[in-house]
Amino acid sequence: MKPDEQMLLDWMQTAVKLGDTPYVREFCAYAGLNQKRAAYICEKWVDKGWYDYGVNVLAGWLTEKGMEVVQNPPSRTFEELIATKEGRAEMIELLIDRVVNVNPNDLLDNH
Repeated sequence: MKPDEQMLLDWMQTAVKLGDTPYVREFCAYAGLNQKRAAYICEKWVDKGWYDYGVNVLAGWLTEKGMEVVQNPPSRTFEELIATKEGRAEMIELLIDRVVNVNPNDLLDNH
């Protein structure tokens, strides 16, 4: 799952938990996501059974299966992660976060 897909999925789940209607157009305006890209993502989710809508694909909702995916996102292999520019950027962020947040005591050999 690409970072923009994960962000959209997380945002929709948060909106539902807060009792709001998760309008994809609002997310696009807030996050700077292109509406055509968002529509493509939503259609992809429809095919997977994660999302449904009535008249407009950008005004839909997560299905129960979609909410389960938010709770337990699919894991990616290293090869899948580095296959895209976004994935490589995400990997770098994860590595930097681990280095910056390392506990110095964990580096000491306490044998």
